[in-house]
Amino acid sequence: MSRFHRFHITEAIYFVSTKTRGNRRIFSDKRNSQILLNCIDNFRKKGRYLLLAFVIMPDHLHIMLKPNGNENISKIMHSIKRGSSRLINQMWNRNGSVWQSSFYERIIRNEKEFWEKVNYVYNNPLKAGLVESPEDYPYSSANPQVETDLEEFLSP
Repeated sequence: MSRFHRFHITEAIYFVSTKTRGNRRIFSDKRNSQILLNCIDNFRKKGRYLLLAFVIMPDHLHIMLKPNGNENISKIMHSIKRGSSRLINQMWNRNGSVWQSSFYERIIRNEKEFWEKVNYVYNNPLKAGLVESPEDYPYSSANPQVETDLEEFLSP
């Protein structure tokens, strides 16, 4: 069976979900979550994408982004996963995969779906019983101390 290749659609907004290998709760450890958060933010600051929303859960990541320029969702996710895996393994002095090899992505088709996904991301830690308020979760764009490009994206 041939491997499916993702299509790159210019100006698309993506909602992406990816899980840890074996559904391990790697991001229950704050140091691992901080590494992933730093990777996401570093690639954002390098201008690879607009970061619209995200949440780092103990065993998965949800992220909404809009690739910039020649970037595509496959390259971006590969960079985030590879970079965070390398740094986490380096910190723990080990080898091996942190992430499952693939990810699920969905192109956001309209404003209603956009806000549904943003709310889903914000409320994921609340639904999982990790916090009493989405704003309290430190590894989510719902936290007012975390920088995203949402306001820039929404401004005319």
